[in-house]
Amino acid sequence: MESLWQWIFATIGLVAFLMAIQPFTQFIWGRPKIDMEFRARDSDTSRYLDILLFNRPMRNQFLRIIKVRRDKAEDVFVTCNITNIQTDEIYVETLIPKIRTIHEEKEAISLPASTTPALITLIGAFDNGKVIIKENNKVLIPGKYSLTVIAHYAELTVKKQAYFAVGVKPYELCWNAISSS
Repeated sequence: MESLWQWIFATIGLVAFLMAIQPFTQFIWGRPKIDMEFRARDSDTSRYLDILLFNRPMRNQFLRIIKVRRDKAEDVFVTCNITNIQTDEIYVETLIPKIRTIHEEKEAISLPASTTPALITLIGAFDNGKVIIKENNKVLIPGKYSLTVIAHYAELTVKKQAYFAVGVKPYELCWNAISSS
């Protein structure tokens, strides 16, 4: 009879352990994970440099099976610094651009786990020869620039640095190299 109670309590303990795995793994691996990509986008007579913000869903098959889901990133905002590489002049310091999602365009957003990114259109080149920073309409002269982008959410930050070149024609506006830190 004593052995029967041991098996019953062992079974109850095993069930309790299995029920506790999901919340524990959700707490560890379900946190938001912000990532950024840089892209050039063309329209009829202009070109734009965009920053794409992602909070991609969980990819690990085991974690998906036990129902671990990526949490929504709340109050995500981005700061940008632009420096002219040739003159070492800080062109823009601590710019907070608007972030566009399917539903809104604000400086701080909630970013759910999705393969659809939030979009920041930072710089535009137009057929009149002007290259401007969208948020403050500051004109960029031809040259090479460094862009530091920092995404802030909760108490975390994600920092990426990219380089872009500005020419006299819209198609000469392009990303050069991207590094992360």
